[in-house]
Amino acid sequence: MEFQRDIAPPSAEESRVVEVKVEQEKPRQTRVGAMSFSEALAKVEAHRTKVQTALGFAMLARIIGDFDVPHLVRNANTLLVPELPFIGLAVLSYLIVLWFLAVHTRDRWGFGMALGIGVLQAMYVIVQIVVGRAWETPMEAWRPALQAITHLLVAFAAFRAGGSYPPHDSKKPWIFGFATGFIFVVLPWVAEPLADVMGWQLR
Repeated sequence: MEFQRDIAPPSAEESRVVEVKVEQEKPRQTRVGAMSFSEALAKVEAHRTKVQTALGFAMLARIIGDFDVPHLVRNANTLLVPELPFIGLAVLSYLIVLWFLAVHTRDRWGFGMALGIGVLQAMYVIVQIVVGRAWETPMEAWRPALQAITHLLVAFAAFRAGGSYPPHDSKKPWIFGFATGFIFVVLPWVAEPLADVMGWQLR
């Protein structure tokens, strides 16, 4: 067997290991609708702060407008105790929303509940102003007016928060939140008439 001896050895350039540079793929940003996830999260944070702030003012306006706490405190022996269940139920509804938003895990439920409280309470107060012609006594009208304005701001801020979520995002938390807010707002309205029918004494 004959071996070919006239084959030239490989050149230095050919023997050199060719380094292949692999361009690393840039990390892809997860998109939420037309925004990146970080952008959507920042918008939710901003809306959460606005709703929390508006809700805090609305709670104060509700306590001042509905219950006239200074007057109740001055007449605590006769008026404060019968009003405590209604004050507690009203304040509890706002605190639940604030808690939902504070834990950062039930935002949509909290936004839906804030929307329900804002819309229903504002409409209730506006109807009272119109029916009672409260504008004829400006010294008394500022309380319901303040309550209506603050609750409309809550409803507006909660409604705007929906723009931070994709169009096809589940609406169930919003619906359940709105229903929860509806129950808390309506329950004091029907409690006293229901108690009268049942023969109970609430106040």
